[in-house]
Amino acid sequence: MNQIGIEGMHFYAFHGVYAHEKETGAHYTVDVYIDYDFAIAGASDKVDDTINYEKVYKIAEQKMQMPSNLIEKVCVDILTEIKVVFSSIKNARVRVTKHSPPIKGRVDKVFVEKSLV
Repeated sequence: MNQIGIEGMHFYAFHGVYAHEKETGAHYTVDVYIDYDFAIAGASDKVDDTINYEKVYKIAEQKMQMPSNLIEKVCVDILTEIKVVFSSIKNARVRVTKHSPPIKGRVDKVFVEKSLV
């Protein structure tokens, strides 16, 4: 199986359970890894025969713009939409990272990750 990865998609979004998170927002990154057979794309050299990175980015961007209490929901929403748009994929994994979370103490980031399988 082959894999395509889109790492480090940066967003400023308004997710969180605290009021100040919904008002001031925070920095997030999203990483997506998709397993699929790209033999056809490798032979044709046509973007229509592969997983279009721009479409994946647009999915992540759209879901990140919809405020949620939990990044778990955002992660599931991104993964679900990727599976809908790219129905031929075998597996996908999405990681949503929140930078500088509102935790007492020094924490650089927290993340959630979900796979189809």
